[in-house]
Amino acid sequence: MKTKLWRRLRNMLAVALVGWLAWRLYDRELWGTWGHVKAAWLICAMASTAVMLGLRCAKWHWLLMEDQLSQGRCESARSLFGAYALASVTPGRLGDFGRCMFMGEGRRARALLFTLVDKLFDLWAVASLAVASLFLFAPVGVAVAVMAGWIALIPVSVRAKGWMRRDTNSPKWLRRLHEIWSAVEQIPVRRFAVLAAGVCVLDMFTLFCLIHAFHSVHFRVAFATYPWLVIAGSLPISLGGVGPREGLSALLLPLFSIPAAVAVNVSLVFFALTALVPAVLGAGWMAVNPPALGHRWWSALRNPASAPVENQAPAA
Repeated sequence: MKTKLWRRLRNMLAVALVGWLAWRLYDRELWGTWGHVKAAWLICAMASTAVMLGLRCAKWHWLLMEDQLSQGRCESARSLFGAYALASVTPGRLGDFGRCMFMGEGRRARALLFTLVDKLFDLWAVASLAVASLFLFAPVGVAVAVMAGWIALIPVSVRAKGWMRRDTNSPKWLRRLHEIWSAVEQIPVRRFAVLAAGVCVLDMFTLFCLIHAFHSVHFRVAFATYPWLVIAGSLPISLGGVGPREGLSALLLPLFSIPAAVAVNVSLVFFALTALVPAVLGAGWMAVNPPALGHRWWSALRNPASAPVENQAPAA
């Protein structure tokens, strides 16, 4: 009884401490910005988030179907939203690589590989937007130099693609890299690059709607800040990216005459819509239908280039 009483008292004290810190940090200025918020723009942000999540689900399902890895859209969506839940409690959103946990036995290694491919498409889209955004707040010379370097990577990647197609006998890590490349080289790059860019544009529009709900701005403000907020939220120094993203928002948005209090509120609501809401949905889905993981299930992830054992057609 003493142990239970102490545990309850400790939990109550922890909740009280967190509440007190939140009240002290989230001062009156931050609360006051909500007094003039435009509800219509918040609704637009919610609608844009819903469309973005639908497109992200479709992109992930279509990517899996390039190798017949998914047995239906429901399984694809379950793996995506389940990974959202894992990403919200891991540094740098590393839990997003846990999509393979929700796939059937024999397909997890391949699903992990395709998760990496999906993340690389997203990384390319965000990095491209970050380079383009430099023209809005960086010196023109710096922006042009970075853009030239980014474009110069195109022939390098084409050359690397041709080099990876050649058979190599040594060393071992090169053979393994060649096997992985052979497993994914049939993916239509342009199609999924366009889809990744579309997801980023919808995310950017969500950010624009949120900023406009608190403070009237031009769309270029969202274009200039969105990729950097995403990069800050992906740094492996906090859970779910909370903290670095808000700090960077408070530094970037004031460059466009937006108060820091508005910037922090926008960043928090943006996190809630684009990460926390799907994470809650994924957590609920996990509670109702948890992944069936056997003993030492992670040992099957050692060879992601191997063909899936189950190669079934998607459910109707």
